[in-house]
Amino acid sequence: MSEMNCMIVEDEPLAARVLESYIKQTPGLSLIGICEDALSAMEVLNANKVDLIFLDINLPKINGLEFIKTLQKNYSIVLTTAYHQYAIEGFNLDVMDYLLKPITFERFLKAVNKTREYNQLLERKSDAPEPDYFFVKSENKLEKINFNEILFVESLANYVIIQTATKKIITYSTLKNVEDHLPSTRFIKVQKSFIVSLDKIDRIEGGDVVIGAKYISISRQNKDEIMELIVNKKMLKR
Repeated sequence: MSEMNCMIVEDEPLAARVLESYIKQTPGLSLIGICEDALSAMEVLNANKVDLIFLDINLPKINGLEFIKTLQKNYSIVLTTAYHQYAIEGFNLDVMDYLLKPITFERFLKAVNKTREYNQLLERKSDAPEPDYFFVKSENKLEKINFNEILFVESLANYVIIQTATKKIITYSTLKNVEDHLPSTRFIKVQKSFIVSLDKIDRIEGGDVVIGAKYISISRQNKDEIMELIVNKKMLKR
């Protein structure tokens, strides 16, 4: 069981002491610090690895909900408050749990276990190899398409054409739906109707990417951004 580093952000000394006591009684938890406001909490976060934050909502200067919106990283957050009316807004900010004061040890443990199970699920998901293919429905059958076979994807009215080196697959779908299945490290949308495979680009000529005999214009609106992204990927054929 991996240890979770915890931080308490609470301006009520008694409530902070209760949470501190609970953390010290719970195996696998390590208390990094106790802060009375969001600004001092930010200093602790910048200087330490923190996995779980017990965050009061009613804080001085900036409240807990506003503090969450300022965070640049995703932290597991358990809100603590005496007021139930903040629950919906808290869950809209993807907090792990919402503890109403006075907080019992049993309810505290439930929040910790929920957080631990969620983190373990994320770890298993990140360790699992990503598939290198996906399926599309074409001509009343499911067609398996390997990512490394795709040259480009073209949107045409209510259909999408997936072009490989050997065949053209037509499916009733949207370009966005197909894009969601493609790894962003290997494919790029160069205009509203085309997605191309980065390692299948032979060259860039004028305002076009060239794949074999196919010339695909790059969106003027996002040309500089797209060109920079293509070059930085360093996946162009030499």
